[in-house]
Amino acid sequence: MFAEAHVSTAQGPRHLAELCQTLQKRAAATSGGAVTVEWTATQGTIDFGWATCTIHATTMSLTLRAEAPDGPALTQMCELITRHLERDAADEKLTVVWQHDGQPIANDDGNRRDVMRAFHRRMREH
Repeated sequence: MFAEAHVSTAQGPRHLAELCQTLQKRAAATSGGAVTVEWTATQGTIDFGWATCTIHATTMSLTLRAEAPDGPALTQMCELITRHLERDAADEKLTVVWQHDGQPIANDDGNRRDVMRAFHRRMREH
């Protein structure tokens, strides 16, 4: 399964680098090498083993593609990426809207915490 998001931003390469650096640091501290994060100025890949996100950055946007074997894993990957982009873009309000099969993935604020808890449980299992 996959989902995609297109995010308008005047600082795509900066947001790509910040996201990848943050996730690489967290992965090194907690995953024991199970997570791979690679990036250049315009491309990035975050691979959790059970889900992957690829990122393409331009000076006008970020294009995100999350892939996972099932719906819950896909939702968890999308939520993780969304949270980090929204939180780390202090000088700019980013809007991340994921779509699966052309339909928006619901972003129920009441459910976001549960999705992240499920993500962390999955990380401990892998």
